[in-house]
Amino acid sequence: MSVNRILVRTTYMELLADAPIRRSDRKRPDYELRQAVTPSPERARFLYTAVGCRWNWTSRLGWTYAEWERYLSDERISTLILPRA
Repeated sequence: MSVNRILVRTTYMELLADAPIRRSDRKRPDYELRQAVTPSPERARFLYTAVGCRWNWTSRLGWTYAEWERYLSDERISTLILPRA
């Protein structure tokens, strides 16, 4: 029996609170990222599947609503949204 395998690489980015942040000299973009004020398990799952399908994100596909709520309740987690113009 043949088994197809997919190599998956998980990469994390961390911004430490005490790390100095420098302003960019670049021209301000025509868009603005906004932080979602109210954590939403529905939105988080939608974004996870919409963005992650191309990258084979599968580890959270089986999460329940309660698991998404618990994950989003972590103060270190935030959702950034790029609204349509």
